[in-house]
Amino acid sequence: SGRSVGRQFSAPPPRLLCIESSESCRRSRLLQLALHTMSCCPPDSWPALDAGYAPLGTTIDVATSGGGGDAGGDAATMKVYVSGDSKAAKRALVVLPDIFGIDSGRTKAMADHFAARGFYVLVPDVLLADAMDPATYTEHLAAWAPRHSYAKHVRALLVDGVLPHLREHGFGQFAALGFCYGSWLIARMAGDDEA
Repeated sequence: SGRSVGRQFSAPPPRLLCIESSESCRRSRLLQLALHTMSCCPPDSWPALDAGYAPLGTTIDVATSGGGGDAGGDAATMKVYVSGDSKAAKRALVVLPDIFGIDSGRTKAMADHFAARGFYVLVPDVLLADAMDPATYTEHLAAWAPRHSYAKHVRALLVDGVLPHLREHGFGQFAALGFCYGSWLIARMAGDDEA
């Protein structure tokens, strides 16, 4: 069908040893093979972005009053990809990336897409350059996740960095778009009275 099924593992799946040749053993082997070839992306998702994409925006440093926790200590600044003209835009959009960071996949391309349609778009590096490596994330996710909780690490970066930046540019409201982990952050931010 020509559709991407996401990243495939290159090594063969480990063999499940079965003492008997039962139907349940056969199903276990099939399940193991399926899990080994699965991606975190659905089968109908867009394929990986062409590495030749040239982002149209710029990356700036936005002051924060802390945040980052274990991910980056008390960060004084955070990198933010900005696309669109804040003076001409009537609407603002905050795009929060997946665990692979602001330089992965289609994150900047989507920001540029919305900027071309009149939005002032911010893509904050709430991971503070601690993005997961797509090739090894399954091995390190359990240790990585606690370093990037909303309450302890990300909240201050958004509330004390992104929101003041938007206000300085005349935006009292904004829309938000998240990719995977970024969607979880948006849900947390939506329930936060100060955000």
